[in-house]
Amino acid sequence: MDIAMCLIIFLILIVLGVPVAYIFFFVGGLYLVTNGVSLGAVVQRMGTSLNSISMVAIPMFIFAGTFMNHLNLTDAIYDGIMVTPIGKMKGALAQANVVASLVFAGMSGAALADIGGLGKIEIKAQVQAGYSLEESLGLTLASSTLGPLFPPSVPLMLYALYAEQSGAKMLTAGILPSLLMTVLFMITVAILARKRNWPYYKGTTDKKAKLKIFLRGIPGFCVPIFLLVGLYSGAFATAELAALCSGFALLVSAIFYRQVHWHTFVDAAKESISNITAMFFILAAANVFSQVVSRAGLAAIVRDFVVSLDIGWFGILMIINIIFLIIGMFMDSNVAIMIFTPILLPAVMAVGVNPIHFGVVVCLNVVIGIFTPPFGTALFLGQAITGLSFGRVVKAMMPYFPSLLGGLLILTAWPWLSTVLPNIIYP
Repeated sequence: MDIAMCLIIFLILIVLGVPVAYIFFFVGGLYLVTNGVSLGAVVQRMGTSLNSISMVAIPMFIFAGTFMNHLNLTDAIYDGIMVTPIGKMKGALAQANVVASLVFAGMSGAALADIGGLGKIEIKAQVQAGYSLEESLGLTLASSTLGPLFPPSVPLMLYALYAEQSGAKMLTAGILPSLLMTVLFMITVAILARKRNWPYYKGTTDKKAKLKIFLRGIPGFCVPIFLLVGLYSGAFATAELAALCSGFALLVSAIFYRQVHWHTFVDAAKESISNITAMFFILAAANVFSQVVSRAGLAAIVRDFVVSLDIGWFGILMIINIIFLIIGMFMDSNVAIMIFTPILLPAVMAVGVNPIHFGVVVCLNVVIGIFTPPFGTALFLGQAITGLSFGRVVKAMMPYFPSLLGGLLILTAWPWLSTVLPNIIYP
């Protein structure tokens, strides 16, 4: 069987809605077996592909993020943000939504986790303060894109694995881009707040009460700070850092918020195991398909074609941006990274693109895709937690697309935003 027939079967199965892990294994295995590789060797390769120290970091960060979400640090941090100068701005709750999403990105590392956890709290608070349900949901969806950029980021870790880059460097590379997106969202909120006359914060004005609220939020803020310090110091491997963050969050919650129960750990473990096993089966099956890409020389074919276009690295990245935005509408962001990183990375490196810069651009692309109609998975999650029609969910998200696409354009055009911190911290 040749590669063209494999790709045709792959696309047909995708359209039919077959789970992507089964497609990887079936198509990859079919190609390898028909080209002289035994089925036993294919299965063995699936197992050995997971036997890597680099793979340990991914399940550890998934558990760390899930565990920290279950510890319910949200209220104290959210209230702490509201008594800062942000609380004095017009549309203060909306601005706090953006900042809180950045803070909690240091806990979940995934957009859908942010929507399902912190998002419900943010939407409820804004609706009670006088925002419409659509306005609250639109901002919550948009700000959740910060999760997959700010460390710990599961998409960036996956990219590091498939691009054979340092996980620590990739996580560090996401910091400035996530701060850029935060600023763009806050500017958008400021414009909408004046246009739609969003309310000011109506909380306490007593200075002692505000100080007490702020101090109560400090321990919660220390969790993502602990993560960043551990990341910058280089004293821990990424998997060790995830485990330490879980322990630190448990300690903070037990001492300062007294919300730790045995069922918290059990529930977090159950949810994590479900997510980890599904991801690892996909990773193992994706490794089979990656052998097809390698044996067929598909990466080299794409590389030669890209070089022949002669439109420069920026033109190439803009074309890839459009492709990934479309892919993200139909495919899970992690799966898209697994499939297309080995194919496209040699091509962009051949035209001078830094692999770390490319990783940040790819991750932002696929995340924007899950918020893009008609098939963005995050839109369906927003519909599920609010009960709004799909059309109203899409309309609520629309004001934030200029910030998302503008941020993508800036990050594409100026590679140093992604590379400067990794180069300074890990010379």
